[in-house]
Amino acid sequence: MRLPAFRNAYLVRGAMVWVALRMGAAFVRISDPNLAQELLICVGVMLAVQLDARRRHEDAFLANLGISPWAIAAWSAPVAIVLEILVP
Repeated sequence: MRLPAFRNAYLVRGAMVWVALRMGAAFVRISDPNLAQELLICVGVMLAVQLDARRRHEDAFLANLGISPWAIAAWSAPVAIVLEILVP
């Protein structure tokens, strides 16, 4: 993504949503998720950030600049994936 302000915002939003989803998982007593649950958490992060961008109408703005809506989901995932790997 060529717009660093949006890219950084999606990275931070992905991290915040990951923390919220992991806290929600701990609330339902999933303290050490297995691989399928970790993948579900990462997909949930991507979906939540995508829906938030749609709610804020950022997806329409970025689409006018030629940036795909899938880029929003893709830029929200790296931090969540790294956190899933590093945090047990």
